[in-house]
Amino acid sequence: EVPQAEIDDNIYGLNALIREHYSNIGKDPTPYLINTPGVHKVNGLQAVAYARIRKAVNAYGSTDDFGRTERQRVVMKKIMDKALAMDVSTYPGLVEKLTPFVRTSLSNNQMLALAAQLAKKPTLIQTRVPHNEYIVNADYRGTGASCVYYNYQYAGKVIRAFFYDNIIPEDYIKTNGADLTGWHNAGNAQTNNSSSDVTSSEEQPSASQDPETPDES
Repeated sequence: EVPQAEIDDNIYGLNALIREHYSNIGKDPTPYLINTPGVHKVNGLQAVAYARIRKAVNAYGSTDDFGRTERQRVVMKKIMDKALAMDVSTYPGLVEKLTPFVRTSLSNNQMLALAAQLAKKPTLIQTRVPHNEYIVNADYRGTGASCVYYNYQYAGKVIRAFFYDNIIPEDYIKTNGADLTGWHNAGNAQTNNSSSDVTSSEEQPSASQDPETPDES
């Protein structure tokens, strides 16, 4: 789904990125431009261009870096959906086509063994760390910029719970509270709302202060 906001022709728009990609390989981008909003079937270069859009609001209401990573997850889910719709007998040929473009320590046989799991029709569960609760909208530098301040030790707990205990971050935060240790709040002291382990005063939270590249997993 491509809304008009993503198509608008500026340096961050979809068509500008499509032009960049096709220019890099010496091809005329004109036939590959997307000029109308709606659902489009895209090729590889168009999909990568779509995943790179940052400034526009996407079809799901997200913008900036969070919107960009959401697009990237959309692309990955579409690829997975397409793989799930394929006959498993086509997987060996697919692996053979893809391996020249992949750097991995896995052998072809190991990848095929993993690909066989797709026959079980797995469900893709996705999330984002950090969540909106960790966006600091204070103009702390006086430049109109805000940032995401997030405690890496706390992030590790959230991610481990998601990977190994099947607890989604929203439920983890509901149960354990949001660890606000180390937040920057324009000089105002923050309190810790977590009911479990927190970062000690000696441990420094990590943060992204660049509005162009907020820190996100």
